[in-house]
Amino acid sequence: MKFLFCLLVIAWLPFVSTRLVAQAIVLEDASGAPVAFPVVGSTFTVKVDGAAVQAIKLRVQYRPNSKTSVDEEVEASAAGVSWTPLHAGLASISVVGPGDQVLATRTVSVRFAALSSVGLVVMIFAALLLFGGAAISIRVLLADG
Repeated sequence: MKFLFCLLVIAWLPFVSTRLVAQAIVLEDASGAPVAFPVVGSTFTVKVDGAAVQAIKLRVQYRPNSKTSVDEEVEASAAGVSWTPLHAGLASISVVGPGDQVLATRTVSVRFAALSSVGLVVMIFAALLLFGGAAISIRVLLADG
């Protein structure tokens, strides 16, 4: 009896797992290629694979679960849902269908469009402070007297 139950579960598992994975959010650029890390200022098309219902709007929360989170809602057009990221960092994307039903959710990392000069200055300052402090410590340690 246990053997039959195990066979039944094994036979049923692929149907359940494909149903759970079927609705995934896909970001595409203008050429239709999938994008893993969107860039600030570029426009992307948001699609839901395996959804039987068309998306009505897109809810984006920048820096989710943070006190400084920012919410954005984008309405869908006839061509689909187009999204242009406003802020760099983590963004939680939710595709909403009729009746405010969430069809799928995905969290992506939005990149800066170019190298951040402030970030580069901070990293150089931190390196100087770290290695300068280490050099001074070694000089004091090895000094005579």
